[in-house]
Amino acid sequence: MEAETAVLLSNKNSSEPIGAFDGLVACCLKHAGKTYVVTSPNQRYIPLPIIGDQETRMRSDMRYGAADFAMYPQPLISTQSHLPLIRKKPSDDNDPRAVLWWNPTLADFVPSTNSLVDGLGEISSSKLAALILHKSAISPEVNAFLLESAAHSKLSKDSVRSIKTHLNHSLQRLSRLKMTYSQMVLNVVDFQRTFLELEAFLCYMTVVRPRFGGWQNTASEVHKTLGTFTKDPQAAQKLFDAGVPLWFIREWDGKNIKSNILAVVVPVQPHTLLCIQETTPPSSTIAVSPFGSSRGYEAIIHRSVDIVLCPDTLSSSDPANSPPPPVSSSLSSSASRSSTNTGHLTARRNNQSQRRVADPYVKPNFGGRNKFIPLETRYAPHAIPSWTVALKKVDNAPINYKHLYREAVGYSIPEPGLIACSTRIVRMLSNWLQIRPAWLACLGGGGRALKNQVWRDILSSDLKGPTPTSTSASTRSSQHRNSALYCLQKTLGPRDIQQARTSVPCWKGEVFSPDELPNENIVRQVLWELYELNFHEELFALDTVMQPRYLSTNSRASYDRYDLLTRCFERFRSPQVNDSDVGLAHHDFRERLVFLQHLARVMVSWPGCLPCVDQLLNVDQRRLGVLIGETNAALIEEEMAMFYCQTFFNEFGRAAQIPHRLYKSDR
Repeated sequence: MEAETAVLLSNKNSSEPIGAFDGLVACCLKHAGKTYVVTSPNQRYIPLPIIGDQETRMRSDMRYGAADFAMYPQPLISTQSHLPLIRKKPSDDNDPRAVLWWNPTLADFVPSTNSLVDGLGEISSSKLAALILHKSAISPEVNAFLLESAAHSKLSKDSVRSIKTHLNHSLQRLSRLKMTYSQMVLNVVDFQRTFLELEAFLCYMTVVRPRFGGWQNTASEVHKTLGTFTKDPQAAQKLFDAGVPLWFIREWDGKNIKSNILAVVVPVQPHTLLCIQETTPPSSTIAVSPFGSSRGYEAIIHRSVDIVLCPDTLSSSDPANSPPPPVSSSLSSSASRSSTNTGHLTARRNNQSQRRVADPYVKPNFGGRNKFIPLETRYAPHAIPSWTVALKKVDNAPINYKHLYREAVGYSIPEPGLIACSTRIVRMLSNWLQIRPAWLACLGGGGRALKNQVWRDILSSDLKGPTPTSTSASTRSSQHRNSALYCLQKTLGPRDIQQARTSVPCWKGEVFSPDELPNENIVRQVLWELYELNFHEELFALDTVMQPRYLSTNSRASYDRYDLLTRCFERFRSPQVNDSDVGLAHHDFRERLVFLQHLARVMVSWPGCLPCVDQLLNVDQRRLGVLIGETNAALIEEEMAMFYCQTFFNEFGRAAQIPHRLYKSDR
């Protein structure tokens, strides 16, 4: 070691300027039978580089240890040149920016009350306010970048727009949704990583990239960012000129090198800079990346996008539509399906198939409620004429259902008529309001749709009764109750939730008696939200099966598609009761046209899309009302609604849940 140090320092000259291949510091590393020298011309420490393959897997802090591009210097990736510009964590924990590396604790989690289960809550208001402040601070810079028409390419603007949208959605989830502690931590980390990447991308495009090309003078100061490792001499020169922290790696034969190295140091181990503790049990490896490969980065981005792009809740084959086997002791007990239950499901599906193919060209006669027509109850939200007509006109002959031999899909959220038309409306509404926070958290984690009968069983059951014993668990009422708890456990996990000791119905912060029906307006609001949430989930599911295939393998493209869907609503997946109807339910046709235009941009890539959609695509949003006109707008709206409702039936085999209004229209 002393001999190696002496050789490395043989050309030491502190009076000479340091160049790209010189070193304020250097170290010697051995890997796979080879010796390497690592030098840095602008840093006084050397983080230990991973010269060989690097595994990417989640650690106990929900980050990715030394493989996390937002936490530790990575090898230079030619297609992601902005990553070395990710800001370095400040040494002072009181620095306002320290929240971007903050590790949430249980003290930052505010538990919800009055829910059927314990374990749900939200981020503390002080921490949320700090995140909002950072998002607000970067927004003007983002908007200025996007408005620069000549200076930046469409590709770079699309990248900024995509990262910005991801950041907005991360903050919206933290602001609006109840979630488990683990989900909260995961969403906080997602916001932090996305913010740091957005900031780095803007810095690269506006400051560093011009220096790479020689369009601006070399940097006079070094950026206080993570930096990067590189084996490419030309890249090292560009990084040095641009003031980007770098560590240059070269093979060494042990002989004298022509570099001015001022000091030899011991590399800093990753565990001294970040968390490398494994999860319990250890997480699976999501990527193995050779030096300079983008696999690890892409895998992390894919997982990050998946936080938002949870699997659609309708097209899954997951058999969550039958009560699970009885849980013998508590919600956190393990559950597995018995062979008897499996056989029963198979027999039931076979019988269903035989009924469907008996006369597939004949429309069914509805023995019960016809879900293709509006609800006839004083509690029902107000139907929108164009969507009502469209649903009535659906050709629901079984032959039109693409999956003729399958049962129709269930509902992500209870179908409103199930509650509104029930003689047990008080209990069903009460149970839903108690289940609601946990169930919406389930959907955020990729929950599954349930058949109407299962929803009926859940909402009609005594969900707060004593935990069934092994002798009573085989009764039907016990199975009904266990269905709700099992579905919640299945998605959220037994370590995150448990059955609450007490719970009461709650809506918008107001608590109700479980034995009394709230006033008519409250009931209508609850039913309206059920329609909205179902419509949101169904549009997402339908687009998932109709959209171009290439989106399924491209994380950024999938996220851009998701962003397109969110624009169809005022608040996607978290509708809010307002003083007036908004979005597709707005009473003013000019306001509706804006959201119909966004819906048209979604539909245009679906097979069989109607020509009327094209009329909306290229019209300036500010002139939609003038150029389209009210009469033509009504025709387009009805045709789009008909196309949507028929397409939904063809794919999923049942009536779609359509948007409704909370307030009665004057017309």
